Amino acid sequence: MLGLRLAVNMSWFSNQWNRWNHGDHGGPGDVAWVEVQYGRQMYQVRLPQESPRILLGALRQEVGAVFGVPVDRVKLTFHGIVLKDDRISLLEYGLSNGSRIVLTVVEPQRAPAKKNNRQAPEVVAVPQPGEGTQGAPQWAPQGVPQGVPQAPQAPTQAQEPLQPQRNPEEEHLKAIRAVLWHCNQVIYPELLQFEKSIDALPNARPGEQTAEPKDVNMIPPARIPYAHRKLGEYLLRELFKLDDIPSDTDQVRTERKQTVRQIQNYMDRVDAGWSTASKSKGIVNDI
Repeated sequence: MLGLRLAVNMSWFSNQWNRWNHGDHGGPGDVAWVEVQYGRQMYQVRLPQESPRILLGALRQEVGAVFGVPVDRVKLTFHGIVLKDDRISLLEYGLSNGSRIVLTVVEPQRAPAKKNNRQAPEVVAVPQPGEGTQGAPQWAPQGVPQGVPQAPQAPTQAQEPLQPQRNPEEEHLKAIRAVLWHCNQVIYPELLQFEKSIDALPNARPGEQTAEPKDVNMIPPARIPYAHRKLGEYLLRELFKLDDIPSDTDQVRTERKQTVRQIQNYMDRVDAGWSTASKSKGIVNDI
């Protein structure tokens, strides 16, 4: 662990020296993009150049938005060191363009269940002559004198109901429908915005598109390559979710197949929009 920390520190000092030696003393765009490893897949995540110092918090928010993970569950690791302080800039952590970080999704912490330490009052048998069958004991709370009228007893706390048994088929169907809902309600509106922004651009030769959208809801030409990559990664991640769902029944198999076809249709539309942008609208890849 000490060796890893020394390596990170040396990398940071080396980056600072190289930037100073070449006349780059900071400013917007210091870290424009990084590589994020999630499982066995590698993704390129571009960072918004809206502030002079890009902090770790901005990177965590961008990664959370790209992968659909809540920010409080995003854990980033660089050279074996967990990046924790959101107030520190990426340059201070030693990151630069193309740095590879590892994404881990942590499980939310659950509060421990409260134990019920209340106990029912102990009862003893106290014979009450003249009531019921002669000689049969009548039950009364301990410590109450015999023959004293008893107040009605409060009902004891009911036992917790048994948890219903898990139904794997219902859980798998629920997971598939959650993927379909996210695609239709979250990703599809961004796909429509992507297509409309491309259609609204005038034709131009590659690299010569200078028009700016008149509608504030349209994507600027410089951001269209990023929107293309973002949509592709979003849809690919939803396909990975479906791959983890076993097809154990006919209904699960049918709904999963239909959802896969819907996602593939969206991916075809993303590719078609990018083809139009790159061939007819003068948009070039920014990587």
